[in-house]
Amino acid sequence: MNAKAIDPWGNESNEFTCSFEVLTAWYASTTAIIFYILLFVVIMLLFRRWGIRMTKRKEMLQHQKREKELIKLRNEKLRDEVEFKSKELASSTMSIIKKNEFLMQMKEILDKQKVELGSRYPDKYYNYLHKKIDENLKILNVPTTSFSQK
Repeated sequence: MNAKAIDPWGNESNEFTCSFEVLTAWYASTTAIIFYILLFVVIMLLFRRWGIRMTKRKEMLQHQKREKELIKLRNEKLRDEVEFKSKELASSTMSIIKKNEFLMQMKEILDKQKVELGSRYPDKYYNYLHKKIDENLKILNVPTTSFSQK
């Protein structure tokens, strides 16, 4: 580039040759572009890692929620089974109690018949029936009382 200076009185100076080069801005340089690309890649990798971490966390929370629900359902099932078994046990117990009461009544009736009929009621039959009633009461661990008069 050539340049000349003119003073206020119109005198011209010698021509001056100067060369210069205009560099691109620092933010548009090759180094900056490489830096931008690397920064973009790092940000994308961090974002990907964050996404994976969030997905795992979400899956873990869903898994825990399913586990809690499963435990709750198991507990409800066990509670229902215990309640059913308790009702079944109560029903069975009542049935056994009624059976025992019936057997005790039968034993009393048998003893009364033996007393009323005396020797007309053979001991063989009386002892057989008395023994069978006692065996059924012993199976259930019920103490037996004898009203027999032999």
